[in-house]
Parts: sequence; structure tokens; C-alpha cells
Amino acid sequence: MTKTNDKTSQLRIALPVVAVIGFFLIRRISEYDIWFHLAMGNYILNHGALPAVDRFSLLNYGRPYHDSQWLFQVIAAAGYRFAGFWWLQALQLLLWGGTFAFVYRACRVRCPAAVSWLLVLVTALACEDRFTIRPELVSVLVLSIYYWWLQEERYRSLSGVALLACLQVIWTNAHGIFVIGPFLVGCYLAEALIRGWRQRRFAEARSLAYLLGAVSIGCLITPGPLETLKFAWLLMTEVSPASSRVFRGMYDMASPFGEVGRTTIAFWFYYLLVACLVSSFVAVVWRRKGELPAARILIVVAMFVTSLTGIRNVPLFAVVAAPLAAELLSLVDLARYRRASLAATGVAAVVALLVWSPRPAWEQVRILAPHEFGLGLSADYVPLGLPRLLDRLEFTAPVFNSQSLGGFYEFHGYPRRIPFFDGRFEAYDPDQLLSVYAAAADASVQPARWNALQQRYGFRGLLIENGSADAAGLLPMLVRDPQWRLVYLDYAASFWLRADYPRQPPAVTEGEIASLVARATNYPNMENIFLFLDRAGLYPALRMKLMERASRSWENRFTLTHLGLLQLEAGDLAQADTTFQRLLDLTPRSRSTLTTLAQIALERGDRKRAETLLLRGLRYYPGDPQLRSNLETVRRLRGH
Repeated sequence: MTKTNDKTSQLRIALPVVAVIGFFLIRRISEYDIWFHLAMGNYILNHGALPAVDRFSLLNYGRPYHDSQWLFQVIAAAGYRFAGFWWLQALQLLLWGGTFAFVYRACRVRCPAAVSWLLVLVTALACEDRFTIRPELVSVLVLSIYYWWLQEERYRSLSGVALLACLQVIWTNAHGIFVIGPFLVGCYLAEALIRGWRQRRFAEARSLAYLLGAVSIGCLITPGPLETLKFAWLLMTEVSPASSRVFRGMYDMASPFGEVGRTTIAFWFYYLLVACLVSSFVAVVWRRKGELPAARILIVVAMFVTSLTGIRNVPLFAVVAAPLAAELLSLVDLARYRRASLAATGVAAVVALLVWSPRPAWEQVRILAPHEFGLGLSADYVPLGLPRLLDRLEFTAPVFNSQSLGGFYEFHGYPRRIPFFDGRFEAYDPDQLLSVYAAAADASVQPARWNALQQRYGFRGLLIENGSADAAGLLPMLVRDPQWRLVYLDYAASFWLRADYPRQPPAVTEGEIASLVARATNYPNMENIFLFLDRAGLYPALRMKLMERASRSWENRFTLTHLGLLQLEAGDLAQADTTFQRLLDLTPRSRSTLTTLAQIALERGDRKRAETLLLRGLRYYPGDPQLRSNLETVRRLRGH
């Protein structure tokens, strides 16, 4: 084949892969944490120094603070000043694009272009859930560079050592998990020492020892190296039992194999990478044990274990798993063994399809991908119009906010306005955070703790994310309390102002809320505004129409459950029965749906159907006490 034909063939493979990745990667800014990073970056640019004291939140005000991610923050904030969100999107594309380029280079060393591009595609989709602008993207990019650099043995020259050491300095000052760098080099050094001990030649081990020393020094070239290392340790131990109380229930910290993780498209490609690695590893061991790349296997195993601790760590595994899979496949030189390896991967995928339904993941793609694709800022995550209102009111009083919105509030008001707390979870005392969470989440049923918190800080405003636990606790109380007025509402959040605040804007009217409902055209719009109305207990008829419209376009657990419950509240048992039956078709083993359908059947006088539904539930959950109790009740009513 000529070079021209070869390039044409590669383009035919590359262009569709790039198009698919671009569809998922080019998306609106829909990130909570980037805002406090921008606020920190602005502070550093304005003061020419890193903050030593936390003056960015009421909860932490005056405490010592060390910023370990300052370099990323400065780069993000400096670009934002000139180009706004365009810079954030360009930075995201640059970091992810660089990552996939190095993954391709590492794969291409051992595999043909077609296989390499396919592995890049699988890698990208396994990372899809983290396609956002965060400091962690620096870690993912540098990890992919390290892997390729070490694989190509570029540590043998002085320039190679110097370049990797410089890269380590950048990593150290941009994101807290920079300690992975010395670990990667250490894996290679351990393999070289074992090989050198056997062969009585230590030249390679000596080169790697120099490299380990250089990157270790790179970990110390940062303002406050001891505090930076402490922060790295904190990030590594966030999944420990002592820290997990704060992170329990957080999406980022959920296991990719958990129920939440399996609802994402990323999970299925993550699983494919795991299956491909295992099957190709078995094939290599079967054929030729001596050629296994021990250091790279150790690296990938470590990153796999790391990925199990949280969805946010999946990219760390994906970007090193694909090149290793390419290498292992290349070692299986006989076609039949290579085919057997790929067949085993296919079997593993089919088994996963049978065990875990992929329907929720594809539903998420259908709902979110078209909505997120494009340029600009998403108004479904942060209240884009709120800063203008607060500026007009000259509002600078103490505020309570949902933690996810603290960074946005901070960026658009600091230093005149500071949030109660923001997304820097590691900066706060875990016990204090849990106490605040409980006070807000339980405010409607246990108001004493909330009242004490409010009295202590003197809140004059409340910024509440529509879908948060804060909303579930505070909204039922606020709609009944004449001391608070709803003055701002959009698809992301509501803002409540104390009635005694001197500059009072008009309150949000029922007509404005109805207009928001009518203009909700995508799923996040509908879900967020519904959650506000539902938790506030407002306008059940409006909620019913909203869920009827949503369930026609997006038939999922959320829309059908809430529509059915509203129909039950309205006393329409026939429609509720139809809705919950649709839900049961989606989730045949749902205990709550089976129980609800049995209750509806009982209320409609169909005791036989109620018994049948409960018996079906007991086939799935034979020891469930509630199902057994309900069944006994139904049988007593039937005279059995």
C-alpha cells in the first residue's frame, strides 16, 4: 500500500472517531467548581500572592488556608478576563485533546492505526462523564504524557529527565494528585532493579533513580511544599471511612460499578476497557509469560484500584489502560489467540448487558448529550441572571447558599459578597459541614438547628439550588414564612430575601413561574423547575401538566414516578395505575413500584391483583418484611 493510500485509510478511521468524541466533548460550561477556581485565580492575579487566610466563605472565615491548585486557577482566570467562557471551553478542549493525542501515540507504538483509534474512542467515552473544566484535567493529561514518556524510555537522556522534572513542577502546582508522578517512575525503577539484580547490570536502574530524584524534587518546588503534600495526602484519603461521611451520596465519589455509576454511558466503555485488559492479559500469559511489561501492568492495576474509589478517578485508569491493552494485544502474535482475546471481551460485554441493563445509560445520552452539546454557559446549573439582580439591590449582606452554588456567588461578588461556603470540601471541617447539611436538610421538620444557624450568621438572603437537599429542607418552610420573599427563580436556583431588607424588588409571581414552566423545553429545565415546585409544595396542577409533558418525551423513573404520585394525590386511581404500570415495564424488579401498584389495586377493590403483585415482589425479594406484611394484610381482606 502506498503512503497516500495509507494516510487516506487512516483518515477514514480517524475522522468518525474525532467526530464522535467532539459531539461529547464540545459542550456548554455546566460546572459548579470552576467558579471558585476563577475567584481564587482572580485573587492571586490582583494581589500577586497566594491567599494565606481563608476570606472566601463565612463558614471558614479567618482560618489558615493553603491553595495547592493555584497555577491552574491563574491560567483559567487570566484567560477568562480576556475571552470569557470561550477560554474555558478552549482550555477544556486543549487539555482533553492533548490527553487523547498521547493515548493514541502510546497505542500506536504497538498497534495499527485502526486499533489505536478504536482504543482512543473507547478511552474518550469512558472519560465522558468528566468532560468538564477542572484542575483534574491537568493530572489526566500529564499522566498520559508520563505513560508514553516512560514507555518510550525517554528517561535515558539528560534532556528527557529535565523535561519530565519540569512537567512535574507544573503538575505539582496545578492539581493535588501530582504524587502519582513519582509513583509511576517508582514502578519502572522497581522493575529495573529486579531485572538488574538478575542480570547484574544496573545502568537502567541508575537512570530511573536519577529520574525519580528529579521528579521528587519537582514535587517540592511549590509555595509551601509541606502544605501541598498534606493536601495531596488529604485527596488520597478522602475515601477513607473517617472522611467518607461528608462525601457519602456524592456522585463523584460513587463507585463506577455501583447503581449510580452504571446509569452513565461512560461505565460501559470503562467496563469494555477492563474486559479487554483482562482477556488480553490472559491470552499473553497463556502464550508467553516472559514478555509481560511488569511496570506498566503495576501502573494500570494501581489506577484501576483508584478508579474503584470514585467515578471521578475513572479517567486516571482509562488513559493508561488503552495503551496497555494495545501492547498486550500486540504480544499475542498468533491471530487465533488475538481473536480469542477479543471474543472473550465480547462475551464479557454480553454478560454485562444481561446482568446490568444499559437502558438508563443510553437514556442519559438521549437526554443530556443534545442539551449539553454546544458553546456558552448552561443556565441549568447556575443562576446566570442572579448577579445582575444582586448588583442592582447593592446586596452585600450575609447569605446562606447551597454549597454547589457558593463558587458562582463568590466569583460574581467577591470581595463585596462572599458565600456561606463553597465547593472546596477539603477546606472545611467535616463535622462542621455535616452539622450545616443536617440543619438545612431538616429545617422543615426540626427547625431548632436551622434557627440557631440563622441567628448565628444573620442571613439576609438564601440561595438554594432547586435539586439540592437544602431545597427539600428549606423550601417547605420558606413558602410559609412571611419573613422571607422569593425574589428570583430560574431553572437552576431560587433566591429568597428577608422581608425587612431595605431594598425590596418585586416578588416572583405565579404568572412568572407558569412562564418558566411553559418555556422548559429540555429535560434538565423540566426536572429542575419541577423539583422547586414539588419541594415548595406549590401549584400541583401545574406540576401535573409539566410531568405529563415530560413523560411523553422522556419516559423514565423520575417523570413516571412523580406523575403517578400526583395522579394519586388528585384521586385519579385509573391514570395512576396506568402510569405506574409503565414504570414497572421500565423497572420490572422495582420493589416500590410493585408495592404502589398493589396499593392502587387494593383501593380499586382488586384484591386478587394486589396479591399477585406482592407475590411477584416476594419472588425477587423473598425476605422483605414490608412485602410480607402487605401480603398478609391483603390475604386477610380476601379471607384467606
